[in-house]
Amino acid sequence: MTKFRRKYTVGFDDMDVNYRFTKIAATKYFQETFAIYCAKNKVAAFDLCSQNIVWVISDLHITFSDYMPYWSEEFEVEIWISEKSAMRTYADFRIYYKNKEIAKGDSCWYLLDMATRRPVKSADILSIFEVCDEKVFDKHEKQIYKIEGEKVTEKEHQVTVRDLDFNHHVNNLSYIGLALETAPTELLQKYSVDLYNVKFVQEAYLDEVLVCEIFRLENNITAKISKKSDNSDVCFIKASFSEKKEFGRNPREAGIVFE
Repeated sequence: MTKFRRKYTVGFDDMDVNYRFTKIAATKYFQETFAIYCAKNKVAAFDLCSQNIVWVISDLHITFSDYMPYWSEEFEVEIWISEKSAMRTYADFRIYYKNKEIAKGDSCWYLLDMATRRPVKSADILSIFEVCDEKVFDKHEKQIYKIEGEKVTEKEHQVTVRDLDFNHHVNNLSYIGLALETAPTELLQKYSVDLYNVKFVQEAYLDEVLVCEIFRLENNITAKISKKSDNSDVCFIKASFSEKKEFGRNPREAGIVFE
């Protein structure tokens, strides 16, 4: 099985104020599908913890279409392992709505030693994964995260239990959420995210204070998230925006039937 596909339904916590599937929810379901794929192959987090090994994501690159499904509509996520090395595992994915691609991306994952927090060689452990020689973006490129533009806003956030995942560190979706919460309101109201690249630098834990700084250059922003205690970098997010297109707010007017 070189590709794995799973169907979902847009829930109330996946939608925005226009009843539309959000971009952060799309990212969540990609990772949900990757987790299920790992579980089916018996290399999920709970399978590896007995070996004192844990999954972490280091890089994420995702692009979106204009049109996203409404609340209650179905969509599908397709995922596959596109490349493996001694340390890295690359997972590519596409998200479909009515057989039309609405998002696509790639990601880089490591297995870490739980004690040392250093990468471990994963070739033997992940030999169960078949590699599909197909890449969403032709090749896996190392992203350069350079601060550009003017600093427009900043926000502090103290990590709470709601931010944590099964590794007891901050869930990577929480970093993306923090960046969205910090971004200027007028930007989010007028513009829609076309793509974002994320680089996860180090882990953050309960009660630590994170500082998110937003820098803007035209329709591009860079979010720099760091620890307040020592100003060390935790995460970088680069996103591109374009003006929102109006698709309507009413699911019933769009022809959705609720049975």
